[in-house]
Order: sequence, then C-alpha cells, then structure tokens
Amino acid sequence: RLREPIAVKSNRAYVASGRAHKFGAGQHVAGGVIVSVSPDIDLDSGMHIVRTRGVADGLQYAEFRATGHFVPVYAVNNGVVMVADGDIARARDVVVARQDAENALISSGLNDGDVVILTHVSDGEKIQVKE
Repeated sequence: RLREPIAVKSNRAYVASGRAHKFGAGQHVAGGVIVSVSPDIDLDSGMHIVRTRGVADGLQYAEFRATGHFVPVYAVNNGVVMVADGDIARARDVVVARQDAENALISSGLNDGDVVILTHVSDGEKIQVKE
C-alpha cells in the first residue's frame, strides 16, 4: 500500500499538475473518499482541485492499492533492481508503477519468489543470501 499526502480543507484540496495524476475518484483518504479530480488547472490557484467526501481537514494521506510487488525505493536504480539467482547477483529491468518516499510498486519485471537484494552489488557478483 502506498500513500500520497494531501492537505484537505472543507472537503477540497489543491494539488500541483505534477501530482494530479496520483489521485483519482474512489481513492480512500482518511476515512473518506476522493469524489473528483479536476482535469483542468484552476485559474485562481494554478492548481488542480481535488474534491473529497467525509475527509477531515488537515494533512491526510490518499491510499493506493495495486497489484505488483513492493520494494524499498533504494532498491531501484534507474529502473533496475538486483535479484539473487542462486549465489549470483543479477540485474533485472523493472517497471515502477508508483512510488512514495519509502516504497516502489513494481508492476512488471519481478516474479513471486524473487529475492531482491537490498545492498549495493554488481551484476554477476557472487553473493551470500542471509534470511
């Protein structure tokens, strides 16, 4: 589960264009829900308007639920993660669907059971996996 911060006041929030795509109708926010996200920029604020229902005022977090594999963001380097192939580290190209400050959602490139290496290693390097 990923979370994106959103500041709500009177069931309304303003978000920059670079973040507007991270929000959508039906998304859960602190016991409430996002009703709509304006596709156009509000001329007065220069931001997109996100309308909510049942969300308390203040800094809240919109939650994303998705299918894929979650890994720490520091495990991804330019669309590549290192995985254990027996006792050898292998570079694997992945697609990052979303990320927040801590986690990245990998939508393709990883399989169930893959062991993602969280320390710095090079492709082809001999490794020892500790569980």
